Amino acid sequence: MSFSSATAQIDTNLASIATFLARNPEQHLPNLMQGNAGIALFYAYLYLYQQNEVHLEQCICHLETGLQATNNSDQTAFLATGFTGVSWVIAHLMKQGLLDEEVADIINDVRPLVIASLNSFYLQRDYDLFYGFMGTSLFLLEDSQENHRDLQQALLSRLEAFALPMHQGVAWNSAQSQNTEDKPEIRFNLGLAHGSPGIILYLLSLHQQGVEPERCHKLLEQALIFLLTQELAEGPSLFPTIIGLDAVAPGYSRLAWCYGDLGIAYMLLRTGDYFDNDNWRQKGLHIALRAAARDVSSAGVDSSDDSRYLDTGFCHGTAGIAFLFQRLFELTGNAALGQRAQEWLALTLEYLPVQVAALNNILLHKPFEPSGPELARHYGLLEGLAGTGLVLTAFANPAKTEWSRLFLLHP
Repeated sequence: MSFSSATAQIDTNLASIATFLARNPEQHLPNLMQGNAGIALFYAYLYLYQQNEVHLEQCICHLETGLQATNNSDQTAFLATGFTGVSWVIAHLMKQGLLDEEVADIINDVRPLVIASLNSFYLQRDYDLFYGFMGTSLFLLEDSQENHRDLQQALLSRLEAFALPMHQGVAWNSAQSQNTEDKPEIRFNLGLAHGSPGIILYLLSLHQQGVEPERCHKLLEQALIFLLTQELAEGPSLFPTIIGLDAVAPGYSRLAWCYGDLGIAYMLLRTGDYFDNDNWRQKGLHIALRAAARDVSSAGVDSSDDSRYLDTGFCHGTAGIAFLFQRLFELTGNAALGQRAQEWLALTLEYLPVQVAALNNILLHKPFEPSGPELARHYGLLEGLAGTGLVLTAFANPAKTEWSRLFLLHP
């Protein structure tokens, strides 16, 4: 596919997504991963790419609608589904110069709520990026209006306290927040979304911000030691998804942002570059090239039996895979990784129009259900059109990809 041809297809698909998501913003949930806040983020980057004021107006519309709904209902404190995620988008768009200073009043109002939520039951017990205190920390990193160094140091201490010493290195129990005295469980998640690779990238971001760099480096190094000892001897993937103390590690993980070898490769290359560790760099490149050799059938992407449907979402679909391969190419300059990025992008552009047409057809026959599965899977940032659209803007406008800080993928 030529550059001009790809750009034309990207623009056509972006126009379809923009038209589709402009419908009935008041019917969406207000949150980041499933609703208004994530859709607002898509329109913001579409505006930065095309400089069309209509897209900026849609961004503001979805953001204001989400804020109003948040104010009028009880919301969780989570980054993914609560007021912390909406606050992250506001702070982020202020950094991009897309919101005027009056919006700072909103941040000033919500900041104490976000900080106070760190003492809530779940955020005291769970490190998770989307549903734990790492998500709150991500907001604090984005909030340039205030100095949150003391809070970040406290969260680093909390993460240290949760680290479990292993035979080699340290790991975190991803089941900790669900544990009870009657049913204790220990699981170690190896995915970027909820496990060790994401924790390592989070520690890297704290190190880059100057938050206790020696402690960050030590904990990061110990986490890497444990992670690398989990490599499999054989199978389509080099690393499993989740392991338990007594469980046999599965020999397969998908290609995706959320889980699998791509996230581990990216993490190793990023940390290797930052700390000038050639062993980590070489290991990351090896894992990336192994992932590049996998085809669609072994990638684990959801598809229909008749090949009419292929998941094009960010979390575990073709768009997220394309974006990660592009990031790996940018880190290494390896042509094979760049080629795979373009091939996964081409798959996204091939299947996306069919999905948008099917969604348009669905809305002709039944009303939009904001609490139904279509919301998360087909509209939102994590699994739906908003996230796919953001990836398309990144390929069309590679200088503007700061939104990927949300997924720990921005240098």
